[in-house]
Amino acid sequence: MATALTNQGLSTELRPQQGFDHGAWVPYMHLFPNGGPSMIQLSMPVNWTGETALSAGTIVGEFARSNHAVVVGSGSLTHNFRDMDMGSANPSKADNAAALAYVNEFNAWIQHALTTGNTDAIARAEFKAPHFAQAHPDNDHYLPLPFAVGAAPANFGVGVLPEDVRYRALSMQSFAFTS
Repeated sequence: MATALTNQGLSTELRPQQGFDHGAWVPYMHLFPNGGPSMIQLSMPVNWTGETALSAGTIVGEFARSNHAVVVGSGSLTHNFRDMDMGSANPSKADNAAALAYVNEFNAWIQHALTTGNTDAIARAEFKAPHFAQAHPDNDHYLPLPFAVGAAPANFGVGVLPEDVRYRALSMQSFAFTS
């Protein structure tokens, strides 16, 4: 995989002793509670844009399909800790009705872009999506989405999984991409 990324002009650095980030091991733990297949974590450099993440996802998606692997992009659809109200909801239950308005508007915009196949909108959401700067003061939790979109097969379908907004500002909306 590193060779495939490097051949397309993306720099890579292998760090076999580095532990897994919570963005990797938490979904893995839920997908495979009793252990499962080997996992490779790809960390995204801080200077990546949505376009870079989409391009890298395309490379990784081709690699994954040719090696019978699965790609998981893990972040948060909205991730603004300053707007979180830790006392607003039971953390074990979704509380979408109490979600801040910008969270619902951003989620709806992303869902529409995905379900209509508008990959440019997803890659350039920082410039196109309503409330992007508020939803993502830093884009590190958003970039897994354009990465996963890039990894999806051509003419992908989108399954929208039940939404979970916690503490009024942390959207855990999830999507499954199908061929």
